[in-house]
Amino acid sequence: MSLSSLMPAARLRLTRSLALGLALTLTVLAHLGAEKLALLYAIEFSFRDSVQQMFARPQASEHVALVDIDEESLKRLGAWPWSRAQIADLAQATLNQGARLVVLDMVFPEPRDRQGDARLLALATQRQVVLSQVFDYVSRPIANQTGVPAGATAGNEPAGPGATGLGALNAAAAVPAFGYIANHAGLEQAPCVGNIGFAPDQDGKLRRLALLTRWQEGLYPALSLAAIDCAGTPLASSSRPPSGQLVLRMQRTDESWSMLPAYALFDTQGAPLAQGLLKDKIALIGSSALGLSDRVATALSPSTSGMLVHAHAIEQLLGPSPAAPVPGWAVLAAGLTLLALIGWLLIGLLSLKLALALTALGLTLWVGFITREALLGSAAFLTAPLSGLIALAAFFVPSELSRARREARATINLLSRYVARPVLQELLRSGNFDPLRLRHAEITVVVVDMVDYAKAIAGLDLQASAAMTRGFLECLTEPVWSSRGTLDRYTGDGLVAFWGAPLAQPDHASQALWAVKAMHERLEKLNASLRAQGVAALKVRVGIASGLAMVGDLGTHYRATYTAVGDCINTAARLENKAKELHCAVLANEAFAKSVQPEDCQALGVHELRGIGAVAIYSVAMGEATLLPSEGL
Repeated sequence: MSLSSLMPAARLRLTRSLALGLALTLTVLAHLGAEKLALLYAIEFSFRDSVQQMFARPQASEHVALVDIDEESLKRLGAWPWSRAQIADLAQATLNQGARLVVLDMVFPEPRDRQGDARLLALATQRQVVLSQVFDYVSRPIANQTGVPAGATAGNEPAGPGATGLGALNAAAAVPAFGYIANHAGLEQAPCVGNIGFAPDQDGKLRRLALLTRWQEGLYPALSLAAIDCAGTPLASSSRPPSGQLVLRMQRTDESWSMLPAYALFDTQGAPLAQGLLKDKIALIGSSALGLSDRVATALSPSTSGMLVHAHAIEQLLGPSPAAPVPGWAVLAAGLTLLALIGWLLIGLLSLKLALALTALGLTLWVGFITREALLGSAAFLTAPLSGLIALAAFFVPSELSRARREARATINLLSRYVARPVLQELLRSGNFDPLRLRHAEITVVVVDMVDYAKAIAGLDLQASAAMTRGFLECLTEPVWSSRGTLDRYTGDGLVAFWGAPLAQPDHASQALWAVKAMHERLEKLNASLRAQGVAALKVRVGIASGLAMVGDLGTHYRATYTAVGDCINTAARLENKAKELHCAVLANEAFAKSVQPEDCQALGVHELRGIGAVAIYSVAMGEATLLPSEGL
């Protein structure tokens, strides 16, 4: 059983299940109460703005051109406000250059020169000019009601299946207004009038426009919608949002729009240029001049000319109809499903790397999906499930890191009882190697046992017996450590050790031989001290066997144990027992004998080993320790 089982699997699954439930709950709460949570909306706004900026392209519009009353036009044609006659001249000049329709992004709340107003009304009556008015969506103590609202639609009934233009929108989706600034009564009869009022999001940026506004009993279209209806062009089916809000897809850079300065239309040298830019286009006349203050913050820029917003809206309503965005409930359902799937996979997961990979995959899939929805102008709250995924990651990453650190500490603590510190450090440096994982390895096993232990401690008191035993075991253990061996266990009056795991050792047999010889040398020194104390010398029997074994953590959830199991372990134990019968200090199997120098072993023939059968046995000479442990230890 692996070391990870030290933390009960049921407890781990319960903790992860609770984390998943918390993430799902957070997603639903975020979806339902996002407007009350500024942080969630900030994430949503930032995401949508980033998508708009990332995918904005310098692609010219097929339907819209702009006539800009810019700073240079104000210098050449006079300071603002211009006379109505001058504005009528500008509108007529725009039509003369082939424009399909002129849209005036400006309001005339008070009458000025009668002749100019009459000319504007005449152009509007011929459905060649669309006028503007502003509706206010903020409830104020004293509502602003300037001018006379115009251009109300008769669309008070639900839209029919074959409806186009204004009739394609449902009256129930209209956004209520609390005030207005409209044109003066002399322009009330204009048939095409559109609303240029807007309500920014919480951060002050404009990201959506009301297509229909309800004021008292009337329904009033947005400027973009009024222009399209006046031009007699049907709306794309995807431009009928049930919320009444058009989510702006500002996918064109400011530089991509066909734009003429207003003064160019009064310059005969500029006329040929104007002819190509305005022909068959809906021409929006507005101002980018800073002094006229017609600027608004959008996803693309903190200061965008108001006429560019309406240009984006017209192009969006007339442009190629993309796939319809997924409904808001479906977005939430998809997010919850993805969360549940990832959580279900993570609940039974024990790998930190896999947990991170799954979480990253889930985030990637969701970001890709909501990026598509943002580009399609979805009105749904897209990042609510993302908050759940982030919460899930916020739980799993620290949790798995903490669990990995606990396992690493447990592994170090466990292995420190079995291997020398330099070997342990090398294992830790290897990084991607799990020393506790069960695996097969070629190893050499050494079983050492004291001869006549009971006789050796006879006559000694308890403390003296313990001191002698510890000294004896230290003589055996130090060579194991020095030769990069692994101490499997103490057997009371001996030990079992092996070489070749957890770090592979091509010379594991030679290292084991050096260790056994070093044990005899240290034992001779201990015996000299014991003789001086009047204690009989200690002797050992040793069994050595090389072969294939399974090594790793073979403990239980009660106790972890790093050990080796296999035929070679049993053979080494039987050889240690056989050494008494053959009166030899050290016996080894044939695999070991073939792995060391020929002079180190002497064949004793084939003998029966209990529980194993006939085995070729070799005695091992215990001269001076001529083999050295690996360098650096």
